[in-house]
Amino acid sequence: MDPNFNRRQFIGLAVCVAVNTALTGCKKKEPEWTVEKDDKLKPLAFEISEGKATPLSGSGWKRCDDYIHLQLSGSSIPDRKIAKVKQKKGTLIVYVDNGNSEVQSMDLVLTQYKITGGDISQIVNLVLDENGTRTEVFNADSTGSLDR
Repeated sequence: MDPNFNRRQFIGLAVCVAVNTALTGCKKKEPEWTVEKDDKLKPLAFEISEGKATPLSGSGWKRCDDYIHLQLSGSSIPDRKIAKVKQKKGTLIVYVDNGNSEVQSMDLVLTQYKITGGDISQIVNLVLDENGTRTEVFNADSTGSLDR
């Protein structure tokens, strides 16, 4: 048996570990998206006629200069909170935590959020994930504005 065989195995293994460690650091990292509730944002709107807009009464999203404006509609009880946001190619997946409450109020609340942290231009659709059920959200990029 070759006396250097064990040394060759050790060196080969060490090289493989070093290459694997280096390549792991080179993987494309997912952007870390952050979410903040922002009551100063105006509700999303859509144009109903020339120069006239009305608020969007449901959930929707819109690209802005340096953030994504997300509007969630729902009841005030339970309070809808965003647990995390992940990007999968051109889709932004927003995980919503409704808590474990079975009680729901009959009111309609529009909650405004700013989502930042990634390349906004890559996002082509947004999906809400509520307890494993996914729903695509209306893209309000081409809609009107309540600024008029």
